[in-house]
Amino acid sequence: MPRPIIIAICGKSATGKTSLSKRLAKFLINNGYPVNLIVSDTTRPPRESEKYGVDYNFIDDYHFKTREKNQEYLETAEFRGWNYGTNKFSIKNDKINIGVFNGKGIKSLLSYTAKYRIIVVYLSESFFERMRRSIKREKSLKPEFFRRAAADCKDFLWFKRTLKHFRYWLILEDESKLDVKAHKVYAYLNLIKIFYWDGQKYIISDF
Repeated sequence: MPRPIIIAICGKSATGKTSLSKRLAKFLINNGYPVNLIVSDTTRPPRESEKYGVDYNFIDDYHFKTREKNQEYLETAEFRGWNYGTNKFSIKNDKINIGVFNGKGIKSLLSYTAKYRIIVVYLSESFFERMRRSIKREKSLKPEFFRRAAADCKDFLWFKRTLKHFRYWLILEDESKLDVKAHKVYAYLNLIKIFYWDGQKYIISDF
């Protein structure tokens, strides 16, 4: 059986990672492709618009630490005192798995290249565009935006060198429209032939 596929979408804060993951998943599903949108665990409380099992699996510290101790996570991260993790059980063998990862998460995925077929999609946006999006999302300018931007510079300093260790990767720079980004990822997936049509449905290939 072919190794499971993970499309790992990453980038600095406010580059549209989550928005692209949802748009790409919807696009592929609407066109008949088998897709699993990875839902990560987090210990932070849900925001007003977020739903359990859709945006995150919201769990307490005890369950997170238990799963971490049992090595259930592909990667974990801590941000502003909250823990985040991608559970290995959230990966489906027979579907194209799409998930959002930070810089540390991508580095962790290097340990799993023999088990999973990993395609890294890196989103790059200017500092000013990321600030504009952050202000629009939070409806104010907060000092946290600048602290996060400084942390991103440090976390992603080594990133493009790390990409070279993956067989498949794509960089999307300064694209404002989600549909444009989704179609570029789709074109790349076709280029590397991760699926084929068997006359009735799309099948994931052993690319």
